[in-house]
Amino acid sequence: MEIYKPNFKQVYKLANEILLISNTISDFPFSVTKMIAEMTDIQCCSFKRVVGYGINIKALGSESAVIADYNGRCIIFYNECEPEERVRFSLLHELGHYILEHDLDTKDLKLYDKQEIEANCFAAQLLMPEQILLELQHRGKRIDSSFLMCKFRVSKEAATKRIDTMHKINMDFRSKNKQDFDEWLTIKHSAFLDSVLPQKNSYDWFENEYERQRERDNWF
Repeated sequence: MEIYKPNFKQVYKLANEILLISNTISDFPFSVTKMIAEMTDIQCCSFKRVVGYGINIKALGSESAVIADYNGRCIIFYNECEPEERVRFSLLHELGHYILEHDLDTKDLKLYDKQEIEANCFAAQLLMPEQILLELQHRGKRIDSSFLMCKFRVSKEAATKRIDTMHKINMDFRSKNKQDFDEWLTIKHSAFLDSVLPQKNSYDWFENEYERQRERDNWF
């Protein structure tokens, strides 16, 4: 039996490239549909519109969102009746399948699970970039689920999962490639970072190191 492991390196590489080059992602939260239109030829179509075209929603295979070829066009069909936070994540999840070139017709459950994990991580990185969160945490901002839900317009479930994954980051083994993206994305989103918590001067940095460590300890 073949063992599939999520390729997190590839997931973050492709998500980071979009974060860096997209003009739509200039602030958080950003317009997911506009970003998809900017970066791809994919169209986004609500279930309500699908009904108008005489398409059977149940035949799409998902109650939230699904990406499919329809009349020679790649379309993400999504349920506009779900909470906005869930719609945003679902759209980017489906985009992740497309960008990562997943086999959406696979019958292999292990491969399916791997692809779902990768698509979830892709969506989470776009909505809540780890570089931005790490920089805010470095500045002394407490990163909790309420903050993520408010500032990045995500669901409580997505926020809680993001915090859990952030705790697993080992800064001592961060690759040169990731360090570069850290710097580039921090520079690109400096206005957003300063709007949340302005950068303190070096004196304040040393003066408040104890308080920042307390914030790190209270991430859960």
